[in-house]
Amino acid sequence: MTDQGKVRPYQDHFPHDTEGVEEYVVEVDNVSVTRVRARCPDGYRWLSPACRTNISKCVPFMTTPAGWSADFMMQRAAARNMPVVIMVAKSWDEFVNISKAHKTMFDWWVPDVTFVNDRVKQLTFPPHNGEQWRQNMKATISSVSKCETWAHSQLELAAPSVAKLASRMSMNFETMQSLLQWKIASKASDHEVACHFLRTDTRWHDWVPSRTTCMLGWGLVDRAGNFVDTEAAATSCAICQAGKSSVPAGPTTRRCNACEAGYFADKAGLVDCKACNAGTMRASAHEDGTSCRLCPEGTFQQKPGQTYCTQCSSVLEGSVSSRGSKSAEECSCPGNFMLINMSDTRSPGAGQAATSCKVCAEGLSCRGGISEPGQKGRLLGQDDARQKRLLLSF
Repeated sequence: MTDQGKVRPYQDHFPHDTEGVEEYVVEVDNVSVTRVRARCPDGYRWLSPACRTNISKCVPFMTTPAGWSADFMMQRAAARNMPVVIMVAKSWDEFVNISKAHKTMFDWWVPDVTFVNDRVKQLTFPPHNGEQWRQNMKATISSVSKCETWAHSQLELAAPSVAKLASRMSMNFETMQSLLQWKIASKASDHEVACHFLRTDTRWHDWVPSRTTCMLGWGLVDRAGNFVDTEAAATSCAICQAGKSSVPAGPTTRRCNACEAGYFADKAGLVDCKACNAGTMRASAHEDGTSCRLCPEGTFQQKPGQTYCTQCSSVLEGSVSSRGSKSAEECSCPGNFMLINMSDTRSPGAGQAATSCKVCAEGLSCRGGISEPGQKGRLLGQDDARQKRLLLSF
């Protein structure tokens, strides 16, 4: 075995085993590179440390031409002082035939029909240690691999009943093994095995979902296709349309609910409505729920999920803003208006200066916004400071 990702970890964790691995040199782009490989004294068998003094007492471990689990067994044999000899079959048929004909250890998975009638027993190692595995120390068992095959990335939308059926399917190991044994004995096809199970076992009855058990993104509908709120009034399920979200209607089903004010659903099948963005609003649940309206001119909204927009005049009297403004800072004086300070009791907070937009005073040029006015024909200079102060404080 020459896979560096498999042999290097053995060398790292068992550095004292100098007979188990060996270095060799290869040329890569005209550069000599030192690598390591499992050392096989006779060219085709690897002996664990506990096996090297008397090979006749070694227990063979057979693996496939791809070397499945050979690196795992190397580490486990060294860590547990197991007398193991690892052999890699030349072909798939040789792996199966030798494993069946002799009392060997071999790497396999279940459920599968290949060894279903051979009364094989699982070799038990210490439970999976995730921290050790992250360090490439694989002396414990590997983690459980969950094998699933979904034929469609959007199966819940394309075929909700099939998705619900698949999510409920559950079969213990003993039942699966008995079905595989029946398959071998009867020389049956996969389809025939499935039919045999349906005829002889009743547990699948609980897998079949009710027509009114609606999944995420769907809701209850009546015979006419109208959305309803209770399972008693429903006959089936349909995907929630844009403007609605899918909410619980009991322990096992859902209904479609119009998005509340301040929220929207821009596409079908949503579980949660989205909050209106800053600069937009949706005043009522009776409005179109597929989008939110931009704040009109002269208003703003800086928070998401709101039902109204704030008037600019509430923060700056006489100010304006463009549609969709997101903060009070976007409110400013219109053209030919100027920003002035007014110190009076109406200001927001005692002793603070309120601001307002007023028509540009005679003799000044005003560009609007929050810029200061200038004198028509020229900019105000230092000599005009007193005149400017008088103009801005009237």
